[in-house]
Amino acid sequence: DDGEGIAETQLEILQQLPDYTSIKLFVSSEDRQSYLQKTLPPGLYDRITFVKVPKGHRFSPWAQDYSEGDNSVQILPLTYLGGGSRRNPGKPENDLVYQYEGEGLEVRRVPVEFAGGNVYVTRNKAGRKILLVGGDSYLATERSYTKLGETITEERYREVMRTTFNVDEVEIIATRDAANKIQPQSRSIFHIDQMMIPLDDGVVAIPDVEVTPPTLTKEEVVEQENEEYTRLAAKYGLSKKKGTWIDTSSLSPEEKKRFREDQRKVRERHQDFRREIRFYEDSVEVKRQIDHHRSNLEQRGFDVVPLKSDSQSVGRFQAYTNGIVYKDRNTGQRTVIMPIFPNKQGEYTLEGINLENKEAYERAGYKVKTVRDKAFKQSGNIHCLTILAQAPKTCPECNLRVG
Repeated sequence: DDGEGIAETQLEILQQLPDYTSIKLFVSSEDRQSYLQKTLPPGLYDRITFVKVPKGHRFSPWAQDYSEGDNSVQILPLTYLGGGSRRNPGKPENDLVYQYEGEGLEVRRVPVEFAGGNVYVTRNKAGRKILLVGGDSYLATERSYTKLGETITEERYREVMRTTFNVDEVEIIATRDAANKIQPQSRSIFHIDQMMIPLDDGVVAIPDVEVTPPTLTKEEVVEQENEEYTRLAAKYGLSKKKGTWIDTSSLSPEEKKRFREDQRKVRERHQDFRREIRFYEDSVEVKRQIDHHRSNLEQRGFDVVPLKSDSQSVGRFQAYTNGIVYKDRNTGQRTVIMPIFPNKQGEYTLEGINLENKEAYERAGYKVKTVRDKAFKQSGNIHCLTILAQAPKTCPECNLRVG
């Protein structure tokens, strides 16, 4: 657990996994293990191998590093890119990953940057193995090399990634400027698992973003806010000073209490308007980038399963592609563990966009299991919290690491 909502989401993921899944769970203390023993059903708890995090190691629930998928190899990038901030190549802070070696995994360090959620290994319809990697991972590599006084070309980056992941091709998922230089990913899709998910050979699910214009423009928000603060001041017999500042020194303690409550309502209402504008601006750029990537993958011969997204989903980091895909070992049923998100009342229901995306996966032939995702409050979802350690397509063992 590392932030609001993450522990609850992790527990829901564990309970949705098939009963043959072997689970390795990283914990930072004996207290966390004792808590889980009391919380989880016995059958589930018994399938967990607990891995203790050594004292002094940086620990994050975000499973940002990456397993090859078809064997027990953990690929360790140059530095740790997760947890909300970049790490200096002189202090990578990712040595914790070497704990995997005690669990029977090989840890393979490579001299480039990438984050787990920004990398997918898939195949096209011809069966060629393709690595999809977000453009920010190459840009991060450039920055790290610059700090070390070195340079790396895009061609060299592709070659390292192709060899490391044993693929036929490397596709950098990025928009480019007029000079063909890779441009940064939008802050709302800083990993590609927030905008796409490979489902099968030559099949990928990508959302169609419905952009909703804001109720008010920035100028209208400022104008309305000033008017409301002027009326608020007049209500208490005061004068509004510069901006939104109102001198309340003449009010009694009881009047000040009522004033602060009225002031809070005005402030929160206009914060909502500003958030709506920010979500709109973000979603316009996200839609532009996603539409580009969809067209590019279609030209590469991929079929696209259309999902739904909107300005609110984009702004709140609520990605229906950020799930777990596997084929059930016992039944052969293709399955998606899909996050669902709360409505305006904070309720998790299979209605609206939650239901639309569940049905979209079902039309594509997938059984859907849902997880009430609260990790979005920390800008991530369920794929960000897990590492599938073997065979993402057929999942014969479904070994899973959860941070």
